[in-house]
Amino acid sequence: MVSQAPYGTWISPIAAEIAASDSITIEEILVDPVSSRVYHLEKRPSQGRNVLVDTENNCDIFGLGWNARSGVHEYGGAAATVHDGVTYFSHWADGRVYRVKGKESPEAITPENANYRYANFEVHPVHTHLLVAVLEDHTVPDPRNVVNCVCLINTLSGSVDNLVAGADFYAGLKFSPDGTHMTWKQWFHPQMPWDGSELHIGEIAFVIVSEQPAHSLTCENVVHIAGNEQTSVSFPSWANNDVLVFTSNESGYLNPWKYVLSSCKASPVLHAPYPFDFGSASALGDSPYAFTDPSGTGAMFSVFISGRSSLFYVSIESGAPPLELTSRKQYAVIQNIRQLHAQPSSIVFLGKLTHRPPRIVVCSVNISSGEQPLHIVFFLPTNAQYSGSSVPYERPPSIVSIHGGPTKMASQDFDWTKQFFTSRGWAWIDVNYRGSSGYGRDYINQLKGNWGITDVQDAIFAAKALSRAPYSLIDPDRIVIRGASAGGFTALASLSDSTNATFFAAGTSLYGISDFRKLAQLSHKYELMYLDGLLGGKPEEIPQVYADRSPISHADNIVQPLLIMQGSIDKVVPKLQSDMIVESIERRGGHVQYKLFEGEGHGFRKAENIRDALETELGFYAKVLAIPIKQ
Repeated sequence: MVSQAPYGTWISPIAAEIAASDSITIEEILVDPVSSRVYHLEKRPSQGRNVLVDTENNCDIFGLGWNARSGVHEYGGAAATVHDGVTYFSHWADGRVYRVKGKESPEAITPENANYRYANFEVHPVHTHLLVAVLEDHTVPDPRNVVNCVCLINTLSGSVDNLVAGADFYAGLKFSPDGTHMTWKQWFHPQMPWDGSELHIGEIAFVIVSEQPAHSLTCENVVHIAGNEQTSVSFPSWANNDVLVFTSNESGYLNPWKYVLSSCKASPVLHAPYPFDFGSASALGDSPYAFTDPSGTGAMFSVFISGRSSLFYVSIESGAPPLELTSRKQYAVIQNIRQLHAQPSSIVFLGKLTHRPPRIVVCSVNISSGEQPLHIVFFLPTNAQYSGSSVPYERPPSIVSIHGGPTKMASQDFDWTKQFFTSRGWAWIDVNYRGSSGYGRDYINQLKGNWGITDVQDAIFAAKALSRAPYSLIDPDRIVIRGASAGGFTALASLSDSTNATFFAAGTSLYGISDFRKLAQLSHKYELMYLDGLLGGKPEEIPQVYADRSPISHADNIVQPLLIMQGSIDKVVPKLQSDMIVESIERRGGHVQYKLFEGEGHGFRKAENIRDALETELGFYAKVLAIPIKQ
């Protein structure tokens, strides 16, 4: 029996404990290049760890107590690889690299060193006792002195040696199929990888070291093949021994490029630039494309169009216009595309949906011969037991959600937090403000020098537009704003904006930034100079901008109720950031609620804390808006 009830009061089948305990997510898909066996990394909040799973047999590769997670760049990713049935992974507890053969217990293959972090493993295709990885050395913990390099791990001798060094960051390590060349991506401060980065190729030479039991290798005759301070290059992958494919935003959008070893020439794959991004801002472990044949003459790419992913076939040889093969309504996000070498024309990918958890998809590919828009995603209140409100002409309360990054994007895949609120009669608005990825370089560059301006303007504009004619979809008096990390900053900045201080009825900041001046002093290496571009300069160059953009400087303007939730050991946005804004508001008698989660870092991982955070946020809004709720 479908009934009606006031928006915000609906009885939801999604309890906080469901969203917390059942929120197992697939972090990454891995494919063994020898057997084409598929594996995936699962994040299990109830266990507080990441587990590598044999996908076909649905069995864990290692038991309790092991956690395949990396701390490289603080955000991690690319924490494991599988080659010829042998697994290598970074164990979160001690940072060491472990090897798993068959059903054996994990065995450490790197020395004990709590200052070392490893990620992005690549096994040499011929001398398989050798693998390369990104090594991040925190011996000197000051972010300016954290050292990144490409290291060589000899699994027979247990040695770890620097192979490539000198840049501030490395990623995308790939050996050519015959093992004679290696490519990698590198970049330097103050660039972030999507601002400017470089691709390099080096020749691999093999050496016999007397004190070691087998071959070792060196990387020689290194050539810079693409990218610079103004051009971002990403996702290198060898089509064959002569052709390296990658993406470059030289045209303004991330488009496929290739480098031919025999001619020493880099060029766009497509005859004309395509006005969409083939992939998103690069993250360790992701892959937005995979080849569809052994020679690498064609590839399937994930392309972002209007905030959703679609699969396109690209002919690497001919450069013909890309061919769209999936409906844009089919998947919200398509990522982690991998080639299945043993299955002709087959790929596997992670397909994220709007209405259910993500799925691992295997498919075969059969190929025959004016004004700047603002991108938002609007989710209506949805619950199979309710057809609408029992209150005549009532419009729903709504949550304006601001993604983190800040140069990330809010995707349209299944999300328990959204379901938790929309199933209770709330509307949800994801704002992909100017500066979000997925809409081209010009769009993402609009945040440079303007963080705290364009994102705030777009968040407020989106809410106003949807609450007024001709849309009139939400209740203008019951709009709240929330965000985590960079999104938490935008929430705080919106609430402290003097001209719109009372527009939102309330706000929630989850480990959000309140003082850029303090953050610039405490940030970790990966984002050490990120603020320079987002705010327009270094703190000593533009101190007034750092002060003016900091919500702590305008805390007196925060007159609406505010909820702050923070992890006690957060290194990305330290606890001090939340402490300061809370103290400032409390000092003048403002309405602020502070929830500190002990032992949590940047993002809550424990199931009980995820549940607590959801219930706290729901209860906070219900109290502020006088909505009688049922958990």
